[in-house]
Amino acid sequence: MPTSEVVELPPAETEIVKEHLGDLARVGKLGLAGMQERTNLIGGTLTAQSEPGKGSTITIELPA
Repeated sequence: MPTSEVVELPPAETEIVKEHLGDLARVGKLGLAGMQERTNLIGGTLTAQSEPGKGSTITIELPA
């Protein structure tokens, strides 16, 4: 069974990511399809689960 690891960014890096996400969204580079494409390009897998009233979970597993 594969193990999962959560990686948390330091606050300064989180702010940089947030700034760039806005830029990407303006040019249409975000979304589930884009996430799937990028995950596949680096040999990973993406799964999405959603339940009405409970939200969604997106899991990306990448090779070590």
